Amino acid sequence: MVDVIYIDDDDTEVLLFQVAMSARGVQVLSLPNAYPDSLQRLAEPAYRAARVVFFDLMIGTVSGLDLGRSLRQNGDNRPFFLVTAANNPNPALLDQLQITFLPKPLDFNEVAALVHSLA
Repeated sequence: MVDVIYIDDDDTEVLLFQVAMSARGVQVLSLPNAYPDSLQRLAEPAYRAARVVFFDLMIGTVSGLDLGRSLRQNGDNRPFFLVTAANNPNPALLDQLQITFLPKPLDFNEVAALVHSLA
């Protein structure tokens, strides 16, 4: 199993991602209710060991782009994926922050293959 993080404020989206990915050899650590205080959990050992980070564009009151920027500024160099049903919000910023845009709905077979290729 490969560990990844999925950050979304929609519990149904998180559960769907967890179930779909676990059937494909990927264990999903979630971060429910991702508000600024809860983002500190990303420093915990289980989260630090995860190989890939997926996050939504809007996570409660937190912008996924701001989250990605903050993690990069703190030295996080793991692969990041912005997962959203919206259009690509800022291709230049995503390139600058080395964040890959993945539009919903996701093809879970493709996402799992991508995760395994990065692990």
